[in-house]
Amino acid sequence: GAYCICSPRTHRSLTASLARESQMDVYVPDYRLAPEHSYPAALDDAIKTYCWLLEEEHFKPDDIIIMGDSAGGGLALAALLKIKAMGLPNPLTAVVISPWTDLTVSGDSALSNPEKDPILSVDKAREWAKWYAGDTPLEDPFVSPVFGDLSGLPPILIQVGTDEILLSDAVRFAVFAAMKDSDVTLTIEEDMSHVWHFFWQYIPEAKNAIKDIAQFLDKQIDEWQTTHPE
Repeated sequence: GAYCICSPRTHRSLTASLARESQMDVYVPDYRLAPEHSYPAALDDAIKTYCWLLEEEHFKPDDIIIMGDSAGGGLALAALLKIKAMGLPNPLTAVVISPWTDLTVSGDSALSNPEKDPILSVDKAREWAKWYAGDTPLEDPFVSPVFGDLSGLPPILIQVGTDEILLSDAVRFAVFAAMKDSDVTLTIEEDMSHVWHFFWQYIPEAKNAIKDIAQFLDKQIDEWQTTHPE
């Protein structure tokens, strides 16, 4: 919710669908929201959650998958950069849906797609970005991960629709990460708007996207088990 609105409750239908399709437990942290809590509150909460899973719940890094949609997708990617900067072990993989990776809102699709996108407004996105960033430059890589060092990341699945203003955010992140030899799978869904997965009960494209996420996770787990036999 643009770092400003929504909660685990608003996303319960989507997260429950992901848990059911993947047959995995899903933990949804209720991170602090702007403008009352600007950066780095959300990122701090994400990192605290990751450390809690490692240190208190005794999960191994390869037991953990980081996911997020929209601002949560950007937060998930920023968390990967912070995990690397802190010298913490990477999670097994990450999945981001329609991620907001550029809070400068300078991507080509922000200019070409505003009439197509029924969910997001360019003007509101720029306002929300300022609320979240506070006094931190919008180009800071922990605010806008597309501007970060994208080397050394775990495998990432990115799903994005053609009819959203954040299409460029996803494409540029995938390209820049690939240039740094990070393993990124980018799926672009034709005629889909921002986080179409929310409508999984009504449109087949959303159901299929969630199934694709589950299959991607199965593949990552199988590959890890193959390369790390007991």
